[in-house]
Amino acid sequence: MYSEEKNGLQLLKFESFRDEEGIVCAVTTRYQHVNPSAEYPEGKRPYDIALSNYGGSLEEREKRLVPLKEALGLEPVLESGAYMQQMHTANIAVVKKGGCLNLNTDGMITNISGIGLLALSADCGMTCFYDSRRHALAVMHSGWRGAVQNIYSAALNAMRLNYGTCACDITACAAPMISARNYEVRADFIEKLQLFYPEDAERFLLRENGHVYFDLRRLLDFQLEQLGISRRYFAPQCTYAEAELFPSYRRDGRGGTAYHGHFGMMAALK
Repeated sequence: MYSEEKNGLQLLKFESFRDEEGIVCAVTTRYQHVNPSAEYPEGKRPYDIALSNYGGSLEEREKRLVPLKEALGLEPVLESGAYMQQMHTANIAVVKKGGCLNLNTDGMITNISGIGLLALSADCGMTCFYDSRRHALAVMHSGWRGAVQNIYSAALNAMRLNYGTCACDITACAAPMISARNYEVRADFIEKLQLFYPEDAERFLLRENGHVYFDLRRLLDFQLEQLGISRRYFAPQCTYAEAELFPSYRRDGRGGTAYHGHFGMMAALK
């Protein structure tokens, strides 16, 4: 990934999309330039204000997202964005117009230009699928629940059904997520993973000194390979380790992410 400072924001972008004329895609960080004379609530750092939390009504989300939309060349209006409730499912919504909140959904697809599809994370995976041949796009959020349910497969099937997408035409780019070294899991999780992947579960686990760690990135990469998506890129940063750039549920806890919020991936067709 490479860093780009635009509209007061530090954005991370994928090399794989740098020369693609039909898509804009960026991952937010916790950094932004601010007015030094501005007043902020006590205890809040400047980068905790505009992009800290995308929750609330659609109108409230829109206000927070104006700097990001403008940085991506999108109109700073509600109709230029599509959002998800994100309930750790493998459900996919087909976006035909902007200004919508898709309930009980963790993935969206569209073939309409100018609509920014937004996913949020505080350790989970966020991934963009781009089909340049059919000018189609998917953005997904995948924690371990979405991953074991294979939201990638659900998104690809939805793109096949609606747009005729083939796996060989997809470029997949995944944002920073938590690394295996910082993702310790317990026996109940391992049992669930083995139910979904009875023959392959161990390849997604790291066992050291009596502790077991889950490699989310490795599972997601395995799924892309199984789907036949060869053009795939995973950002190397770990959200847990990179405290200055990303919020982390595992590092900060529920109270910490409520305070520091989430970072996001937004992608749109030009």
